[in-house]
Amino acid sequence: MAGAERDVRAKDRVILRRDRLIARIRQIHALATSAASDQASRAQLAVVIVDLDTLWSNFEAENNNLLEILSDLDQLGEYSLDVETDTRSLVVEAKALFNDCQPAPVLSVGALQQVSYGKPVDSSSCSAGSSRDVPTPCIPRDLAPARLPEIPLPYFDGECQNWPAFRDRFNTLVAKDPNISDTVKFYYLIGCLHADPQEVIKGFTMS
Repeated sequence: MAGAERDVRAKDRVILRRDRLIARIRQIHALATSAASDQASRAQLAVVIVDLDTLWSNFEAENNNLLEILSDLDQLGEYSLDVETDTRSLVVEAKALFNDCQPAPVLSVGALQQVSYGKPVDSSSCSAGSSRDVPTPCIPRDLAPARLPEIPLPYFDGECQNWPAFRDRFNTLVAKDPNISDTVKFYYLIGCLHADPQEVIKGFTMS
């Protein structure tokens, strides 16, 4: 009995911490929404957008903790995939809105002449008095590659011909990750399925 009470208190604490993270993510999303038309919001967004990845990582950790506690309490029926899906949508949309607010880079003719697809070279090492007719191409230090977007989880619609691609992607992103428990992997799987394949596995137990 005492153990169950501890689990209940732990569940309440996890839900509180998770809800606080969701509230902060919503604040950043609201700021990103207003940044399109408000210069002050745009400046504030540039400061807080760097916190978004950490907030999402902490949310995932707390959400997984909640799933484990609910499993121990035999209360998995209280777990909602919509909370994770909706929060993830807020994060993705906030990032997209922030990217839309960024001005397009403007390169001068001289800067374009210094860009090559070869190995980056320090601009100071390029000699203006080279004996060659064509100056040595250089890449300015401030030209950094764009950050790639995060890989979304795959989605299976129930069509047999789409199963191999879904299976391979899900195994790579989720099933073979040693840091994710079997219970959480199962709920990720449910969230990646269309209603028809969900019906097939909804009777399966955690074991």
